[in-house]
Amino acid sequence: MVTGLGLSLSLASCTPNVCHQRDHIPVIGGAADEVPIYAIEFDDQGAMWEPNQLARTIEAIRGFGNQHVVVITFVHGWKHDARSDDENLLAFEQQLKTRATLEKDWAKSMSQPTRPLLGVYIGWRGESVSFDPWIMSNLTFWSRKSTAARVGSTALTEAIFSIARVTKDQDSDAQVVFIGHSFGGAIVERAMAQALVALLNEPERARATNGKLAPAVDLAVLVNPASPALEAYLLADTLMRRQVYVRKEGSSGDRAEGEDEFGPPLIVSVTASNDWATGEAFPLGQYPISWTKAFADTQKDLPGERALFTHTAGHVPKLFSHTLARVTGDGPLVFKTPEGTAYQIQRLDDSWNKSPYWIMEAPSDVIDGHNGIFNDVFADLLETILDASLVSPHAGTLATRIQANPGTPRQ
Repeated sequence: MVTGLGLSLSLASCTPNVCHQRDHIPVIGGAADEVPIYAIEFDDQGAMWEPNQLARTIEAIRGFGNQHVVVITFVHGWKHDARSDDENLLAFEQQLKTRATLEKDWAKSMSQPTRPLLGVYIGWRGESVSFDPWIMSNLTFWSRKSTAARVGSTALTEAIFSIARVTKDQDSDAQVVFIGHSFGGAIVERAMAQALVALLNEPERARATNGKLAPAVDLAVLVNPASPALEAYLLADTLMRRQVYVRKEGSSGDRAEGEDEFGPPLIVSVTASNDWATGEAFPLGQYPISWTKAFADTQKDLPGERALFTHTAGHVPKLFSHTLARVTGDGPLVFKTPEGTAYQIQRLDDSWNKSPYWIMEAPSDVIDGHNGIFNDVFADLLETILDASLVSPHAGTLATRIQANPGTPRQ
């Protein structure tokens, strides 16, 4: 009887595995002064609910012609989906409005036309129960983790890189940004790794362009990514062995501000110091799995493979490339809290990670916990990262180029 009641409550509280935005294209936007957001949704097995969503998104991108559109794709994470009232969707809308205002200000200062923006919201069933007791909703972390692994497979990767490639093929001065949160961060990380490895193994293309490769994505930002640190380690290690260096150049050849000897990022991963989901729940679920696998030591003064498998990169300080340091005054990569505290993204001089995959931790007044994103302070941090990667006051719109060793990787 108790079991039957529990099963009934469980079934009654399950969120439906459905396509929320089948008939809403775009989901948000339509007026001339709004940034349109197009949704592309996937079911629990990773299949696209409605291929027309992708087709209409690509059609919209092509409609911008050579206006140098900036396409920003957001992949949400745990406890979210593509419902019209989802907090992540509404916050993404607000973030795009902020970006649009900054784009107008920048265009005015450079005496250039304002670049249009287009948002893409990747939806999946990140929330599987609507029954609200804390324990029930939070116990879904592990089931949604396995679902995210299926969702982030062939169809989703094909969709987001189709969007990126159409954008770039139509207009080489257009820009593409990926943002992933939680399991969405894991999805973006895995997709970027696959794309970068494929790009690095095109020696003929590299030789034809004097060693400069043009990636389909200008920047990927991962927020509280819920993926094993082992994946971040392997990607950063690959980028360093292949001597990958990212260049951000204006049409005149001028470089972006604030670049150090290791160059700007292609991927930025930021994790809240008080994120219990990736700091505590993630290891709890990974430890039992780890005992069924064989691991080796990394032999680089880093944690062993088992530790990297059971923790996320945001909780392995040895992988950090940068820190958010408190500073006074302004400067490159500086943003402020409403209380006036100024933070600057600074490279850690003694870090093993010298790759264009930046990894850092954020204090709780910047990102508060796992889902405390898109607050005003994080929005400022995100815009600081975007500004440094997309535009420059003296160089103009920045093109992303990758220089790498196209031959034998460095030992």
